[in-house]
Amino acid sequence: MDIASVFEVLSQGKIISSNSKKYSEYTRHLMDEEIFDEFYTAASTLGYILHGEGGYFYLSKKGQMNKDEMEAYITKHKDAILAISILRQLRPQIDRGSFIVYTDLIHEYKMQEKEDSSISNRLNMLVSGKGNVDLKSAFDALFDRLRKFDLIERVGDYDQDKYKVLDAIDYYIKIIELSEPNTKESK
Repeated sequence: MDIASVFEVLSQGKIISSNSKKYSEYTRHLMDEEIFDEFYTAASTLGYILHGEGGYFYLSKKGQMNKDEMEAYITKHKDAILAISILRQLRPQIDRGSFIVYTDLIHEYKMQEKEDSSISNRLNMLVSGKGNVDLKSAFDALFDRLRKFDLIERVGDYDQDKYKVLDAIDYYIKIIELSEPNTKESK
């Protein structure tokens, strides 16, 4: 494992979680303080900042994003943010390192949908343009988005139903919390 391999992954906009089996070699590499400092310096030379916080690592651009970069960022990450907002509505206490079970989440959805149709609307946004979508397809899309952004990882090869929530979810939760109205101030 070398810095170039790690940079190749991070420069694609991926967030590497320290509790991910898929990226365990990368995180062991980045958790070495000397290597982290070397990578930070190299990334800085290329116009990036290496962040290592809360059990996850990512690159950001130095300085402010311009309008086009901001729009590209939002477009790229909107499905992850939408998927996490759905997950948080179904499981408000979801946190990194916790587990979610596909079938349990569907059951939770069925319990909540009677009282709140906004979950259904947001699920449909994940599969928009696909016509009338059944519940299984909508949840498949939800889990696909969470896996695509490396926010969940299947616990075992033979257990298709149980997933571990990865550290990177905190990155997106912070973004979601920034966009939510502050209920303490409004009281």
